[in-house]
Amino acid sequence: MFKPIFVDALKGLALSLPDRLLPELIKIMAMIPNQDKDRSDYWKYLLSQKVTSQELRDRLYKFIAIWQELHPEVSAEALHLALLAAMELGRELQKSYEVQPIWTMPDHAGEWNRQTEPTILELIHQ
Repeated sequence: MFKPIFVDALKGLALSLPDRLLPELIKIMAMIPNQDKDRSDYWKYLLSQKVTSQELRDRLYKFIAIWQELHPEVSAEALHLALLAAMELGRELQKSYEVQPIWTMPDHAGEWNRQTEPTILELIHQ
């Protein structure tokens, strides 16, 4: 069973990661378990070349640290699949999410109106 902090870090990364970076990221992550002591930070250099956003880079460093500490047995290929699935789910959720503004204000009688359409129409006609 995976630790919740690992799953949360994976979800957070998937939701902030641009699609174009995933193939390059997986190549870099596949190197991490196989690096010898002399080149143990080489992946950080490669990552800094591919990811220009400091915030995203920090999120990646944190995720990789959690991965290596809690679940080093998970392969880069498995992470690739998990990230793809989470990214696709995030896109689907964004498509189906609808925001409907509600304007709340008292009407002339002092009662609160919480319906968007009548309130907006009333404002337009004033």
